[in-house]
Amino acid sequence: LAAMPQNGDVAPDWADRPFDAVYIGNLRTPNNVEGLLWFSDRVLPLILRLRPNFKVLIAGSSPIDLIIDAIAAQPQMTLVANPPDAGAIRGMGRVLINPILNGSGVNVKSVEMLCTDSPIVTTPVGVQGLDARAEALFTVALSPQQFADAVLQSLSGGPIDPAVRRDVVAAFGQDGAQKLSRDLAGLIRSET
Repeated sequence: LAAMPQNGDVAPDWADRPFDAVYIGNLRTPNNVEGLLWFSDRVLPLILRLRPNFKVLIAGSSPIDLIIDAIAAQPQMTLVANPPDAGAIRGMGRVLINPILNGSGVNVKSVEMLCTDSPIVTTPVGVQGLDARAEALFTVALSPQQFADAVLQSLSGGPIDPAVRRDVVAAFGQDGAQKLSRDLAGLIRSET
């Protein structure tokens, strides 16, 4: 287990971040566990063939023994259990990953990743429920090889200009909630 960083939401410069890839989410639900094991067992070996010094941070609440053991078996992976500051964790990685293979609804961790300057690699499940404009801000990969290639390409591409994501992020924040509230109120008024 790694020590929790103490830098709050202030991320180091992109090139100075200590991890090539970061995942943050709970470490007990079956869909998250399945996705992380898929990444560890099937994707990471493909990445390590080309980048043997690749470093991954896996962080989240309540890690089950299966996750603890899988991360301990991979010297390139570091675990931070129950981090108090998700922003600090996200700020430690150059690329954010969400290797989720099953689930329903909008994946909240994917939306939260948009608040960074890190490229994001996920699966189709990680972007389900998002509109096309939001989905375009992710690199979506399905197979282990596609996922590995996307992570490596994202590393070589550098950080994302936050302005590219600003409008989409705003739609999920307070402004977006207020707009939805106004739209719903208008629909209710028109129905009565």
